[in-house]
Amino acid sequence: MISKISKSYGEYNAMTVSAGSGGGSVNATGAGGSGGGYIYLQAQRFSNSGTLLSQGGSAAQSTDCGGGSGGTIFISTYYNQGTGTLDVAGGSASKLVESVDSSKQLEEGAPPAMKGGGAGSGGRIKLVRFDWFSDLYYKD
Repeated sequence: MISKISKSYGEYNAMTVSAGSGGGSVNATGAGGSGGGYIYLQAQRFSNSGTLLSQGGSAAQSTDCGGGSGGTIFISTYYNQGTGTLDVAGGSASKLVESVDSSKQLEEGAPPAMKGGGAGSGGRIKLVRFDWFSDLYYKD
């Protein structure tokens, strides 16, 4: 059996920032979660003692909806410090529900058929150290 492996979009070494993708839905009554946004910070000094979030949204609690993927946090700085958190988690899926299909009978003792969406994938965090603000470039 040959299985197809999906490729992630974007390039790991790209110097770009992308928002997350929204989650899908196959019915008109539910909504997939929204994709996470992007945060781009460029500073000589960056100190994080809190939390930066670019999370995907959770799906509506109806059947067959997927969570949104996490966004991007891109920090470009010369000096980085702190013990804060960077979070680009994907959103949660809709609840799995028992599939009701009267045309098919489950075997005795078999678990019920379930349906529901998948969770969104995590986003990207990119930390780049650069010295554009270094004194070497701005001496008189």
